[in-house]
Amino acid sequence: MIGSGGIEGELARRARREGLVALSISRSRVYRNVAAVLARRDAAGLRDGMQFTYRNPARSTDPAATLPGARSVVSAAWPYGRSSLGQTPSVIARYARRDSYGELRERLARLGEVLEEAGHIVRVVADSNALVDKEPAVRGGGGWYLKNSLYGVPAHGSMVVIGSIITDAALTPTRPRGRMTGCGSCTACIGACPTGAILPEGAVDARRCISWQLQKPGLLNADIAEAMGVRVYGCDICQEVCPYNRRNAEGEADALAQLEELAGILRTGDAELLGHYSHLYLPGRDPSVLKRNALAALGNLGGGPAAPRALSLLSTWVDSDNPVLAVTAARSLERLAGSSKE
Repeated sequence: MIGSGGIEGELARRARREGLVALSISRSRVYRNVAAVLARRDAAGLRDGMQFTYRNPARSTDPAATLPGARSVVSAAWPYGRSSLGQTPSVIARYARRDSYGELRERLARLGEVLEEAGHIVRVVADSNALVDKEPAVRGGGGWYLKNSLYGVPAHGSMVVIGSIITDAALTPTRPRGRMTGCGSCTACIGACPTGAILPEGAVDARRCISWQLQKPGLLNADIAEAMGVRVYGCDICQEVCPYNRRNAEGEADALAQLEELAGILRTGDAELLGHYSHLYLPGRDPSVLKRNALAALGNLGGGPAAPRALSLLSTWVDSDNPVLAVTAARSLERLAGSSKE
């Protein structure tokens, strides 16, 4: 039964019960502005083979391509930043330490029941090449585009994952907050990115983005391997320095704890590794990508108490049958040995 405020009011109430934030509603439109941006960035080489919304811009910039007859897009965010507070800092980016997108999809599906019960059709889209989720969210006023290309919302910053419900319901749009108004003159993320991947106007050069490079197969570029720090999946640097995320700040990581986590990845069998990290995007579902990243990260542990065991561990992988792992181990061994002598 729909209460006061109509369907829109019931959506807001259900979203609060589901723990969703930044609920917004926008009209279904072809996002020609985003299609033009994707084309420009692709032509400039910034894509670097990335698929996602680049794969088929005609589809990803048109909600009606996913649901013919679409009239509205409901956007909402699931905040993962606070839920990870108190956890031991990890070599995995915070959004990926749990299946944040899986949790978001479940909540969006339950939110969509409000529309289905009223006789409408819904399609839930999150972390998919089917839709540029940030655009309808910004149009509906849920938050802003940030200079690091992420989406920021009041009270939660950018430590959220966002998704959409495309529907044939003609809903009343919510009021937009404006575009690119959230950053002002702040350029903290641009200055903090160790590879200079964040470009003006909210663009990111995937060729230099640590997060993207850690997802690609093959050998890591030597500059990326050194700049990635002790990371295996994702990169939170531009979020950690963002003023919006100060309340979600994480403590300093312990090198010995990081060593244990990296060693655990390397000693885990492929099938078990894929099962444990089933929610991560790995090209070809290849677990050696994670192991490659773990070997590269070992080379960045520095000359502290973790160095002796890290050196020993890397030595055992130099003779790996996998040439990418063997070369990565050799390069990390050289890098770590050099830092240990300083």
